[in-house]
Amino acid sequence: SFFVGYALTNAMISPSLDDPVVLSVSSLIVGILASALVSLYFFRKGIARKLRIYRQFSVSLLEGIDADVRDQLHLSFKGSPVDELVKLQYIVANDGALPISTPIEPLSLRLPKGARLLDAQIVHVHPEGTQVRLEALVKDDQDEIRLGFPLLNGGNYFVLTVLVRGKMDAKDL
Repeated sequence: SFFVGYALTNAMISPSLDDPVVLSVSSLIVGILASALVSLYFFRKGIARKLRIYRQFSVSLLEGIDADVRDQLHLSFKGSPVDELVKLQYIVANDGALPISTPIEPLSLRLPKGARLLDAQIVHVHPEGTQVRLEALVKDDQDEIRLGFPLLNGGNYFVLTVLVRGKMDAKDL
């Protein structure tokens, strides 16, 4: 104990990396800090629940068609004419490490006024067997899609495709 106290006192008076005690204490401090930072990183990553929605594409299907062809092209859906047709595709994924189970409220996608929902489908789920509920609400003033799931583990995702009548920008959603 006398030797340790003398060595620490001597190291404090004239610190030098050539001194084995100073080198040992410095290495210990650096090791503790590095371990703490790595532990903090993996702790935060491990508790993260990250539900992300990525717009894969948005395509106006009738855009760019020659005016003469477009005048002769007549589309209708359930008896109503379709002048503009937009297809959207989204990926909904849990990018976190922990599962997300039964959100308090379902995810919802509200279409802007003037745009009408023609179709919405879950076209892919990963892994197979992941349960996803899709509810399409067609209202007089604004259409809405609601998505629910009992469990979405880390790395799980599903793909939603939406077909909309009317001119719209995907940024409006």
